[in-house]
Amino acid sequence: MLSSSRTTALLSSMMAVLFPLYWFSEFGLFMERKFFPPATDVFRWGDAFTLVIMFLGVALLVSCRKSLGQHIQHQVTRFAAITLTAILSLSCLLFITVRTVEVFATNPPTFDAYHPVSSIMLAVSVTGLISASLLGLSLQALEKRIAPPVKLAGLMLFIAVIAPFLSLGMLLPVAPVLVTLALISLAFHCWQADSSVDLI
Repeated sequence: MLSSSRTTALLSSMMAVLFPLYWFSEFGLFMERKFFPPATDVFRWGDAFTLVIMFLGVALLVSCRKSLGQHIQHQVTRFAAITLTAILSLSCLLFITVRTVEVFATNPPTFDAYHPVSSIMLAVSVTGLISASLLGLSLQALEKRIAPPVKLAGLMLFIAVIAPFLSLGMLLPVAPVLVTLALISLAFHCWQADSSVDLI
């Protein structure tokens, strides 16, 4: 049976491969359809890809909590991690619900930018970005017992969220690169860690 560290390493490695593929193939289309959906809709393979990324994200956060939890000292970090996990889980439920209605309903509503559900999804997305940036910043600045590769992953996660906003979107292509590097750093550290020692 895999230890929590090895599980985290495997999940991080999978995300490091799939996340940039998802970003460059589906993310823009996902955001466009999320806020400006077409009049008619059908189930797409990209919908399954989106769910896989969300489920992997939730599983990775849960695994990180098990493998890194003992080294987390600050409540800010714990709060950000729990909030981000809850946001990703809620995003999964919202996405499944919306896509089910769009595909299978006889007369599906148009979830455009003015629909209440779209407003909820936007609020969830913003909360998730804030939680991710807070988690990255707290790992880098507040946690003293966290290993340097994990702190570096936190810094890259923080920059990946903040840089596109500060640059008014000009640095948005840098975000998936930084997130991928953060995942690789986390995977490398967890794989090298002693499986007999629980890191979190």
